[in-house]
Amino acid sequence: MMESFYNALDDLQRLDDVLVVMLVKSPGRIYQSRLPPKIKNVGLLTLIKGTMDTFLNIMAKFHDYGMDNITVDLGKVSVLLYSIDRSTALVTVINSLANRGLIEVEVENTRRQIRSMRA
Repeated sequence: MMESFYNALDDLQRLDDVLVVMLVKSPGRIYQSRLPPKIKNVGLLTLIKGTMDTFLNIMAKFHDYGMDNITVDLGKVSVLLYSIDRSTALVTVINSLANRGLIEVEVENTRRQIRSMRA
């Protein structure tokens, strides 16, 4: 089953402007695509990974009010966090100048794929 999760993450990360893809589960479990991250700033990637529990906590608190995703713009990159359930999110780091609409469609497709694997 984990192989299917990793395949879904790898497929999303193959897109040109996708820098790194992770499935994050609270507390502190991070499953990153098996492909090498394309993000150049390792410190930023470390910071993003280190704050995932905080974002998951925020998403869980607003879950009953319909929070589905969070987007954080950080200059040259954007972080897209899509809720899978109360304690799990699909995290995609992209170039800020990417075609966000196209990538969001692919992220949504990957989220649906992951949800169907868990059912």
